[in-house]
Formats: sequence, structure tokens, C-alpha cells
Amino acid sequence: MASNSTSTHRPSFRRPTILVGSEATLLGRPTIDAEDAAGAGLFGVDLDLRRAWRAPGETDLERLDGVRIHSAWLPTRYGGLAIDARTDRLQAFLGEAATRNGLRTIVISQRAIAGNVPLIALAHEQAKAYGLRLALEVRAETLLDERGPHLARVANFRRFAEEWDLEIALDLGSGDLAGWETEAALMRLFPRLALVRIGPMHGSGGQHVVTPGASVSLRTVKMLADQAFGGMISVMPTMPQPAWWAWATHPSLATAVSAREEILAAYDRIDQYDITAHRSRPRW
Repeated sequence: MASNSTSTHRPSFRRPTILVGSEATLLGRPTIDAEDAAGAGLFGVDLDLRRAWRAPGETDLERLDGVRIHSAWLPTRYGGLAIDARTDRLQAFLGEAATRNGLRTIVISQRAIAGNVPLIALAHEQAKAYGLRLALEVRAETLLDERGPHLARVANFRRFAEEWDLEIALDLGSGDLAGWETEAALMRLFPRLALVRIGPMHGSGGQHVVTPGASVSLRTVKMLADQAFGGMISVMPTMPQPAWWAWATHPSLATAVSAREEILAAYDRIDQYDITAHRSRPRW
């Protein structure tokens, strides 16, 4: 017999797409593979190519078969040897990732746009060819290293993104973020904000860690949930130390899994609060 009582549970339509952040080695191999990511319940990857000398190749992409590469961060420019060959390889990677791995967003830097470097033309061509979105990189660590109030520069990034019709990708995944004004910065980036990359908030045992970066990540998650952010949140795993050892080992995804649970719990709390508030309103 069907119950006439109204359930207090409903699915949230405001949940973000949660990705696992992956670096790339100097030669373009992603530090995370599909087996590890899928085994941890993480089926989307946010791939950072900013420090890679070249883009991933066919063999490298095979490591990510079974998961989707939702976003890729491009370097500002290629310099040194074999520039043309490396540019062609990047073009091939973006095309393959778009058709085979579900690439949706290419992240580019303001310096690359201002310098009109060849990679910007390449990014625009690939975006047009495959229906991809372009996002402007905003790196918190860099803004804090510069002189003057960082919130003014954050607002300038949003105006720049509006002028060039770009989305915004905020990188909170590295550096000393003490002094970063989380809530104020996010409010200056909405509604252009499409991707947020956060660093680990937990230790290997799932407990919160007490660092400026972890505090910023936690406050960011709470603010994104409160503002019903429905874009992409990329959670960084614990990287091997020293960092150059990443070519021979895999990052621990335990902290990324803990971050995913933290994000879902934050959105569920806001969702439940909205349900309760709606039911407590008087009906006239």
C-alpha cells in the first residue's frame, strides 16, 4: 500500500562534478591511471600539463581509458627543442582527449593570451573544432606572491574573463595559501567560475590536517556548497615525496576520496537545510 507521507529525501540537483587532479611527468605521462582512479570511485580526471615538456601520447592516453579527462591545463608556451613537434603532439592529444576521453575544458593562462603565444591559437582552434570550453587560469599562490591586495587582482581576472568570454579555473592546489581570503575571492569570481582545484584536506587516515592550504580547501568547499556551485571541483591526491619520484610511483588517492566525501557531505547539508527551511515557511 502506497504511503501518503511526504519523504524528506530528494536528490540534489546542485552537486558538482568531482574530479581527481593528476599531474603529468616531464614526458607527459599522467601520474594517475584509470585502474587506480576507478577503483577509488573517481571517474573523472583534471589533468595538469603545465610542467610537462610534452603532451601525453597514445600510450599515455591508454592509462586513462575508462575514465574521463574533463579538463586539461596547458602550459603558457613551449620553448627549447622540438617546438613544432611538441605543438603537434599537443594538438593530437587534445583531439584524442575530446573524442575519446570526454575532454570538456581547456585551461589557459592570462600571460599566454597577453603574449598571443602559438598555444593560444591552438587552444581556440581545438575548442572550436570539438565544442570545448576555454577557461582562464587563476592561481592563488601566484596572486599571493605578488605585491598589493590579491582581491583586486582576482576581480581583474574576472573582468578579463568577461571581456574574452572565458570561464575561470581557480587553482588552490599548491603553495602557501596563508592570507588567501577564500569567501571574498570566490564571490569575485562568480558566475564565471567553472573549475576549482583544491589541495588535500585530510591525512591518510581521513582526519583533517591543520595547514593553511587545508583550511582554504575546507572553507572553499563550504562556500561552493552554500552558493550551489554546479561546476567542477578537482581534488588533489597526496603526491609522492620528493616530487620527482612521481615518474616511478602512484599518488595515494586516499586523501582524494576523503575530499570527495567531504564535498558531498557539505552539499547534502545545504540541500537538507533548504528542504527544512522550505517546509517551515508558512503557507497562505
